[in-house]
Amino acid sequence: MLPDYPTIKKDLWKLMQSRADEASKNSPSFLSTIGKVQRHEGHRYTYETVEGDVRELSPQKHQGIVEVPFADIATLQLDDVQRMINQAYADIWDSEEKHLYQVINEMTEEVGNVISGNDKPLTQDLFFSAFEKIHMSFDDLSSFSIVANHDTSKMLQMKLEEWNQDPEFTKKWRELMEKKRRDWLDRESRRKLVD
Repeated sequence: MLPDYPTIKKDLWKLMQSRADEASKNSPSFLSTIGKVQRHEGHRYTYETVEGDVRELSPQKHQGIVEVPFADIATLQLDDVQRMINQAYADIWDSEEKHLYQVINEMTEEVGNVISGNDKPLTQDLFFSAFEKIHMSFDDLSSFSIVANHDTSKMLQMKLEEWNQDPEFTKKWRELMEKKRRDWLDRESRRKLVD
């Protein structure tokens, strides 16, 4: 019988898991910017919408698989195991991110917050229509990001560089942001504070 070293195995697992967690925090993925809460119990999750409706979400299974051929076990190094674990974590993050986008898409469709260009080129009017639907805050902690795939992101960056040269565009942008700021101030002035 071969000796077993449970304490060493546990310590190695913790080390590799912490390295994989660190890699996820430094990942360029959208998911890495969102805080996470672990749930250890329950089979459902409920939340309340702005309108006061209670919605339910079910846990989703996301997994990464590590397969080691028996013939490779004898020559396997710690770095090889770490690469496999990192890849499994990356598979999990990809699956979670796809699910997140699916949920966001369903929710925005449901409330009618979808602007579609119907595969036509992005125009300034379409850009402003999209931003008019965004709920914005202007407190010290507020900022906003546009989340898009790589190709859309590059195209949007090029369009914005071009449009920022247009005085009419910059005027409309300032007016829209001022309207959004006034809307936010109105919401804040109507907010009830709790003792």
